[in-house]
Amino acid sequence: MPNKIKYSVVIPAFCEASIIVDNLIKVAECLKKDEKRFEYTELVLVAADGGDDTARLAESQKQLFTVFKLIKPGKKVGKGRDVKAGILASEGDYVLFLDADLATPAEHIKEAFDKMEETGADILIADRPLYKIHNTWSRRIKSVGSNLLIRTLATPDINDTQCGFKAFKKDVAKKLFEPLETLGWGFDVEILVRAKALGYKIVTLKINDWFDPKEDSMGLVGESNFHAYIHTLEELFVVTVKRFTGYYKK
Repeated sequence: MPNKIKYSVVIPAFCEASIIVDNLIKVAECLKKDEKRFEYTELVLVAADGGDDTARLAESQKQLFTVFKLIKPGKKVGKGRDVKAGILASEGDYVLFLDADLATPAEHIKEAFDKMEETGADILIADRPLYKIHNTWSRRIKSVGSNLLIRTLATPDINDTQCGFKAFKKDVAKKLFEPLETLGWGFDVEILVRAKALGYKIVTLKINDWFDPKEDSMGLVGESNFHAYIHTLEELFVVTVKRFTGYYKK
């Protein structure tokens, strides 16, 4: 057990029993390759109640990590709630979250921590080639269309708000996530609007090997594409109104 945890990796995992063991093994393998950090890195897995064995299966792999924390926040509320729970339970000087499906490959974790330390940035966000990444034209159109709408209304100088791969300095993470009100898919937008309002330094990491693990008919975990899209638009509208009223500068 290290004297101090310096790096935290947070994974929200709702109804991911079919992939969680294999993907935790992949994450552990990548962390172990980063020899200077592995001893000081914790894995924080957040498993909302979904009626499957995600939490139990994840905990069965705890021996792979220097420190493993399992957070059970209760019934499904939304991805924002789960990421918030993981971030607030983390102890590292740097904290990164990534999706359980590893759409952003775990190999980028080291690269992200390297860039955070080299640049002194407060926040790192992944930047994907949105015109190329999805399997179907309908998902490409939705992705690009929603991205343009988000950039127009909320984050004009950020190319990709929605990739599930972001890193933060500890104090910045706590400052942004403690007051987080957007608990669904649109939480990234609120986090980045708050970050811009507070003047934090944001850097990007190009992710050219992001892959879309879902076909158009599969939807998102626990929700159809249509419902997720509508809910995100609703959350975007609320964040936009608050942005223009200066709410996030408080």
